[in-house]
Amino acid sequence: MLTALTSGCQKNDPAANAQGPPPLPVKLQKIDAGTIEESSVFVGSLEAQQKVTLQPQTQGRIESILVSSGQRVQQGTAIASLSLDQTQANVASSIAAASSAQAALGTAQAEQQQAEAQRTKSAANVQLQRTQFNRNQQLVNEGAIARQELDIARNNLQAANADLQATNKQVAASGAAGKHRQMCAKPKLARLPHKSTLISNEWSHRLLA
Repeated sequence: MLTALTSGCQKNDPAANAQGPPPLPVKLQKIDAGTIEESSVFVGSLEAQQKVTLQPQTQGRIESILVSSGQRVQQGTAIASLSLDQTQANVASSIAAASSAQAALGTAQAEQQQAEAQRTKSAANVQLQRTQFNRNQQLVNEGAIARQELDIARNNLQAANADLQATNKQVAASGAAGKHRQMCAKPKLARLPHKSTLISNEWSHRLLA
């Protein structure tokens, strides 16, 4: 009788008849003791504490860099070389301008010398005509020659003086022109480029990246 009642209770229990979810697979991992390394990645830029700006004396395109970043250089060390394409054109133009200025200066100096030689000649002629005039004046006073000869000598002396004055003006004008051409030639000669290589400044420094 007791067995029948127990069996009957189990048959009518809905919790006993319900089916549960299927079991889930589980992966097992063996745990070992170790060191955990933590790192981070950042994006940034570095800037040097001391920087030097280098600039060539002539314009041009950098053809090659002769030193590496961080290399220590001394005064006179070649750092970079410039392309000679534009530099050669600038050199040719500067040389042509300098040659033209030199030729103009030489012409002015030749004109100055010629004007001074003409002034010396005119001054000698004035002295000669004055001597001739004085001699004729004495001969006229003595009655040895006609007064017409004295008038001719006077005219010659006046013409010689006028020629000397004109020559003095020419010498002054030639001198002013020569000084002007000399002043114009100096800047053209000073602009002649000498080197196409960029070198370090007067002090030793470290070339920075």
